[in-house]
Amino acid sequence: MTERGKKIYPSGLRLFYTISMDLPPALSLADSFKSDRRKAFYEHHKGVAVAMILILFLFPLVGVFVKGLSGAVLGVIFSVSAYYLAPYALLKLGEWFAKA
Repeated sequence: MTERGKKIYPSGLRLFYTISMDLPPALSLADSFKSDRRKAFYEHHKGVAVAMILILFLFPLVGVFVKGLSGAVLGVIFSVSAYYLAPYALLKLGEWFAKA
């Protein structure tokens, strides 16, 4: 028997996984810099992944129009830092809203 990519035996024992790993309930800041954790986050949150693609390309362009070359450099720095910090920040915000 299979259940969404997992091989499950009649006793309920999972032998191995064939889909991507699940996110841990508490993602630390250091975990957000690991590529496998970031990949798992963006695979589970497709809308956030699309927004990050737009941010990665649009921030440097907006920086060029607003400030020139220094704006483009700042845009690249902000977009790359947003790409790495978004999984941690969004999960922390989700926990905060869930408690409120």
